[in-house]
Amino acid sequence: MATDAVIVEHIEQVQLGQAERILAQFKPLPTGRNFVISAKGSVFAHNSHVTLTLQVSDIKDSVVIGFADNQGEASFSLVIGFDTPADPDFFTVAKVVGTSRPFVGGPETGIASVRNVKLVILAVDSLHIQPSSS
Repeated sequence: MATDAVIVEHIEQVQLGQAERILAQFKPLPTGRNFVISAKGSVFAHNSHVTLTLQVSDIKDSVVIGFADNQGEASFSLVIGFDTPADPDFFTVAKVVGTSRPFVGGPETGIASVRNVKLVILAVDSLHIQPSSS
């Protein structure tokens, strides 16, 4: 029997920097299945642009959160749909990554961290992604 849902949690606070940091991941995704994959969490920043990305293969959903003059806290939520081919040699990873860079000054002038990151992988019988129309 196949697993239909997986939740990966990373509750601890993780400091971000300019180098990409993996915050949560699940590997490998089973082949020949359809998935709705979401990620959420909290970000704290001061004088920083924070980029958070949910990625599976070449499909990505990203958000940039920034706090310039003051510090702040915000939540983020990302989602993608993905079909894995029925090829037993296919290997892919679902992951959430984060980076941070300061608005002004050197790296020492900005701080950013994330916590309570959850990666949810839900297998579905069928998947149709419909673009929104205006």
